[in-house]
Amino acid sequence: MRRHFLPICDIFQIVYKSSNPLFYLIQRVGEACRQAKWIYKPSDCMLVFEALYPLFVEMKEEEYENLATSPSIVKEAAHTPLCFSSLFSPKIALPVHVRAIHKKLLAITEDNIFRILLDIIHTDSTQKNFSLFKMAIECALENPSEFAPTLMKNRIAAAMGSMRSGSFNEQLSEFLIQIHPIVDSICESKKW
Repeated sequence: MRRHFLPICDIFQIVYKSSNPLFYLIQRVGEACRQAKWIYKPSDCMLVFEALYPLFVEMKEEEYENLATSPSIVKEAAHTPLCFSSLFSPKIALPVHVRAIHKKLLAITEDNIFRILLDIIHTDSTQKNFSLFKMAIECALENPSEFAPTLMKNRIAAAMGSMRSGSFNEQLSEFLIQIHPIVDSICESKKW
């Protein structure tokens, strides 16, 4: 019990003092998951996120949007599968306005989140990471005209093609073969 309580205390104290506690929560949980310098397991970090994130979701729409967009929590969460899946998984009940904010942030061309997710699956081809990229693509499918410019300007289809041709990882190649036509169809929906 003590082991699960400690990361909540550590992160909560720092998050509470931060100027953007939502961003800092995701950042700290991400650091804890990525780096072995902490004594906590990823499951401990997820407990912290699951305990504190609902407090932010209950905020008024404008307050949540201010914290979520400046800087982007979606871009930060892209580096942390535990957090990213919490922001986009259809299995997790989030208010409609919170999901809309996340999708808007996912579509920002300059943040290039789809490329970040591609790089993650290229270096760590696990089913968990594949599902993150798939979640992002499913969001794009819901509103292709909003996401097509992002995918096209960041050359996501081309990146997938070169990644597939240069990969000796059969799992990764198969995944990219399945997803590539979906990305093409989203891009074709936008007529320039």
